[in-house]
Amino acid sequence: YEANQNPPGVSYYLAAIGLLFGWGEIPAHVGMALVAGLAGTGTFLLARELCGRPLFAAALTAASPSFFVSATSVMSDIPMLAMYVWALVIWIYGDKRDDHRLLFAASILVVCSGLTKYFGFSALPLMLAYTLARRGKPGLWLLHGIAPIALFAVYLWWSERQYGINLLIFAAEFAS
Repeated sequence: YEANQNPPGVSYYLAAIGLLFGWGEIPAHVGMALVAGLAGTGTFLLARELCGRPLFAAALTAASPSFFVSATSVMSDIPMLAMYVWALVIWIYGDKRDDHRLLFAASILVVCSGLTKYFGFSALPLMLAYTLARRGKPGLWLLHGIAPIALFAVYLWWSERQYGINLLIFAAEFAS
């Protein structure tokens, strides 16, 4: 936890890749390339909902230097982005259809994104603000904001018991 200031999501993903396909560089990079593909596909679907040129938006994202460099490494940025974007896509689909299963799935993706890189939790207020702006009033959909908050609180509680420190505060102090 002192060397890696991120939550353990990518480490667990890479461990699964290693167990299934071997502990070499090639399986790790192929596994991360799949995640980059998911990020690009999610960007396309999100752009299709929000703008008139989704292919251009996805291509621009994939061609940007920060995406390209991160997507060819084993850093936590692209997995966080993939789950972040997919959380937004599924949330928008769920909001349009008033489908609470999709809204719940999106809130779980926020947790997964946040457990990959803490910034991933910032998708939650974005999703809630989107629906509030679209619908104009709070409703039962707002309850789907509870799951990510509760699960993140459990993670912080567990990690504090495990390591004796709050890892979020530790990472914030390290960053400052």
